[in-house]
Amino acid sequence: MLIHPANPFVRAIRVAPVVACLFAGCTCAGKPAPAPTPSSTVRPAATPTPVARQTDTPPPTIATVETPPAAAPAPPTPDAAKGAACKGYVAVLSGRKQDPAVLDNPDLRALAAQSPDLVTCGAVLSNSDVLCNRLMPTEHGPGKMCSQMRAIFYELRTYPQGRSFLFADVDWQEWQPIHVLAPPAVDAFRDAMRAGDAKKCAQTGDLQSICSAYVNLDKSLCRVQGKLAEAEIAPPERKEGEPPKVKLKDALEESCRQTIESRAFLAKGLKALAASGPPRERELAKAALQQADACEMYAQAALQSCAVAAPPQVPGAADAKAPVPAPPLAGAPVSAGKSPPTGSTPPDTQGSP
Repeated sequence: MLIHPANPFVRAIRVAPVVACLFAGCTCAGKPAPAPTPSSTVRPAATPTPVARQTDTPPPTIATVETPPAAAPAPPTPDAAKGAACKGYVAVLSGRKQDPAVLDNPDLRALAAQSPDLVTCGAVLSNSDVLCNRLMPTEHGPGKMCSQMRAIFYELRTYPQGRSFLFADVDWQEWQPIHVLAPPAVDAFRDAMRAGDAKKCAQTGDLQSICSAYVNLDKSLCRVQGKLAEAEIAPPERKEGEPPKVKLKDALEESCRQTIESRAFLAKGLKALAASGPPRERELAKAALQQADACEMYAQAALQSCAVAAPPQVPGAADAKAPVPAPPLAGAPVSAGKSPPTGSTPPDTQGSP
C-alpha cells in the first residue's frame, strides 16, 4: 500500500492589522476625540513569519525494494517436434514399424549407432536382418552379431524342443566346406538339431558324435570321426604366419565345445528366458515372443537420448567419444575353431529357411 506523506508544513498564522488609536488627550466625559494632527500616521502591524508546526510522528520512510538475483536457467526440456520424430525413429529401430525409406535418415542412423542393443532387439522382433544389414557396421562385427541373435531366437521360437539354436543360420554359412565334403550328412545334421532327436544323429555319418554332443548338450561327445577327421580346410581368417589350412577335426571339435558352453543356458526356452533370464537375453526372448513390452528397456533409453536437448557445448571441450557396443550375448557364436570373424558380412536373410 502506498502511504501519502503528511504535509510537513502548517498554515501560516495570520494576525489582523491592529490600528493604534493615538489620542492627543482623553477625557472621561466621553467627548469625541480630536481629529489627528496632520503629522500623525497609522502603520499596519508587522505580519509574523510562518513557523512550521512540530509534530510527534516523523514522516514515514519509503522502503526500497531490492531486485532479486536472476534465476538460474531452466534445464533443457524435450522439444515437442523433435520428440515426435524420435518416437518414430525408436518405433522403426525396435522393429514395430516398417519404414525402409527412413533407414537412410542421418538422425536415425546416429541413434542406431548409439543403440546397438535396440537394433538387435528390433531385428529379433521383426525376424528380419534388414536392420542389422542397413544400420550396423560390419567392420567390427556388430552387424554379424545382430544377424546371429536374430537367427538364434528364430530357432528358439520355431523349434522350441530342438537344439538348432546352437547351430543357426550364421553358423550354417560357416559350414560351407563341410557342405562340399559331406552334403547328405550336413542336411541330416540340421534335421536332427531342429527335432532335438538324438536318434536322427545316426544319419549324419562322420558327424554323428558331434550331432549327439549338440542334442545332449554334452561337450565330451564333441568328436569328428571317419574321413572328415582327416580333412583339411582353409581357416575363416588366416593371419600372417598361420598355415594356409587347418584340420577340420580340430576346428569342429573346438567349435562344438565352445558353442555348447556359451549357449546351453538357452535350452530352458523362451518363456523361462523372458521371465528370469539375463537382462539382454530376457529382452530378446520377449521380442521373439512378440510381447508388448519387448525391447522397452532399450527403447526408453534411446528415446531419452534422442529427444532431450543436449546441454550447450563448452568451447574447446573435447568431442564425446562414440558409444561402445555392449558385449556379446552370453550365447555368442564361434566359427570353426575360431572366434567370430570380425570382418565378415552377415547374410541378408529374412528368417531361417
